[in-house]
Amino acid sequence: MKNNKWVSVFGIALLVLGSIIGIYIYATENKSSDTVPTKATSPIIDDQGGIQVVAIWEKSDSLQQKFQLQLNNHSWDLNDYEFKNNILLKKNGTEISFSVISEKRNPEGHHVASEIVVESPEFVGLQDGDELTMIVKNIFDTPERTFTWSY
Repeated sequence: MKNNKWVSVFGIALLVLGSIIGIYIYATENKSSDTVPTKATSPIIDDQGGIQVVAIWEKSDSLQQKFQLQLNNHSWDLNDYEFKNNILLKKNGTEISFSVISEKRNPEGHHVASEIVVESPEFVGLQDGDELTMIVKNIFDTPERTFTWSY
């Protein structure tokens, strides 16, 4: 029985590590040549409520910012989760208005990913030390997940 537990723990750890590496590689290599160069942040992981959320911000010096979001679990089908309708953004602690320019989804049931491009005039002039916060809402029993990055 002990060996089965460790095999399960090891398997889950490998799955999480593979997910993080995959989303990071996708975020750093999937860039078109007609956009402003970006620098992807390291993934931030939130494991509340039995659903793991991984968030990456691709920093850009423009009106548009790109985010990679991934939900992972082994209990619920997440295909119906609407990323674009459940995010808020804050710049230096103040909520900002934004438009979702595009959303590319990868629905896989228990493992769902989305690339979201948002636009706001608030992104112009981001400076070193500015903070950008994304709040992801309404993921089952956890009302909010907060991810904060420094520019």
